Formats: sequence, structure tokens, C-alpha cells
Amino acid sequence: MVRSVENRACAHCAGPIARVPVRGPLPTYCGSACRWAAGHKRDSDRRRGERSALTCEGCGAGFSGGKRKNRFCSPGCCQRRRRKVSQFVSDGEA
Repeated sequence: MVRSVENRACAHCAGPIARVPVRGPLPTYCGSACRWAAGHKRDSDRRRGERSALTCEGCGAGFSGGKRKNRFCSPGCCQRRRRKVSQFVSDGEA
């Protein structure tokens, strides 16, 4: 069984893969710098996908940025929502 990386290109930079490992899987990247850069790009793409298409629970407007757990588009919208809910609770108890 002959292991060869001929005609294989780096998944990040498309450069040639020069080393052939004795054991284990064939390499996907040409070096540690490309492996690190590809992982960093993959992580940032995943985080960017989590941040997109958020809807404000206060006004219903769409907003982007922030973390997935964000519920409001701005601190002011959060405060207005909180005042509205506390007013509703106090009116219901009286």
C-alpha cells in the first residue's frame, strides 16, 4: 500500500501538500498556518451565521449584530418593554 499526496492541494490556500505522513490520515492543509487560518475562518463564519436575522421582542424590528441570546435591538427598546410589562402586572393586581 503506497501512500501518496500527489495531486492533492491544501484546502485553504490551494497550494501543494509536500509531506507524506507514515501513519494516520492524509493531510488536508499544507502546514499549521493554513490549518489555523482555516479553523479561524470556519469559526468566524459560524458566529456570523448566529448573529444574523434577529428580531426584537419589543418593537418587532429586525436587527443584526450581538449574540444569539440578544432579545432587543437597543437598550431603550428593552426598557420600554420592561415598563410596559411592569405596568401590565401592576394594573392586573389592583
